Amino acid sequence: MAQILSAGTNRLPQLQIMEASRILERRWARACLIVMAWTLFGLFLTSQTALMFSRRSISVKVWRILLAEMAFAACWAALTPLVLYLAGKFPIERQQWRRSIFVHLVASALLGLVTRLVRDVAFIEFTSEYPGQIDFMKLLYSIYFFFDYGAMMYWLILLIASAVAYYRRYRENELKATQLSAQLAQAELQALKMQLQPHFLFNTLHSISALVYKQPASAEKMLARLGDFLRLTLDSAGAQEVSLYQELEFLRCYLEIERIRFQDRLSVQMEIEPGVLNARMPNLLLQPIVENAI
Repeated sequence: MAQILSAGTNRLPQLQIMEASRILERRWARACLIVMAWTLFGLFLTSQTALMFSRRSISVKVWRILLAEMAFAACWAALTPLVLYLAGKFPIERQQWRRSIFVHLVASALLGLVTRLVRDVAFIEFTSEYPGQIDFMKLLYSIYFFFDYGAMMYWLILLIASAVAYYRRYRENELKATQLSAQLAQAELQALKMQLQPHFLFNTLHSISALVYKQPASAEKMLARLGDFLRLTLDSAGAQEVSLYQELEFLRCYLEIERIRFQDRLSVQMEIEPGVLNARMPNLLLQPIVENAI
């Protein structure tokens, strides 16, 4: 019973996470997240570069630095879907880790070179005193010596994408396990019902057969209560939870039958707070406990 209740309680946050994951799988949501992330990163780089220029007494207007850094950020925003595609196409897993690492090493080196080229050209165009005049040897040296910055950015995105993918798979497996646990508990409850109902029914029919000739009125009354008992059983056959009031009605029908069987030897007293009658509980929980007590 506890498995069913805990499964229902735990499924809500899991379903919310799965729903958020499904939203991020949509292209527009993913695109908005990428643009927002790289815009914030570009603004952060702008503040760093502006502070560096001011400490070195280099006079460059902030809006020019903003254009240069945002060009770099926009380049990464455009390349991020490619990195995410490669992360999904070549996951670093046990079966194919050599090929995946080789692909990511090559891709990170190429994207590091490209993004460094974009950044250097953007700074020459927007912050240099002589825009358009490019010293190609200096540019090549800068790209070669600092392309690892872009490569590290590639591996950072790859790490985040892999972590999200692993977490999503973990949540999916956990949700499947919870569903299987709930289904198992439901099957066990159904099997318990199938065991208890015939057991009680056979005992009752045996008692009726013993009373038919000796006490026909009692046998007729027991048959009527048995009909009420079976009707309530059929009405709640598919329910996993019922109110305490419904469970007590079910129990009263059972006790009426037992009182006819045992007569003065059975005395039952119920003390129940009215405020708990609407509380939910697993179906067919009280009857087997009372039956065992009797």
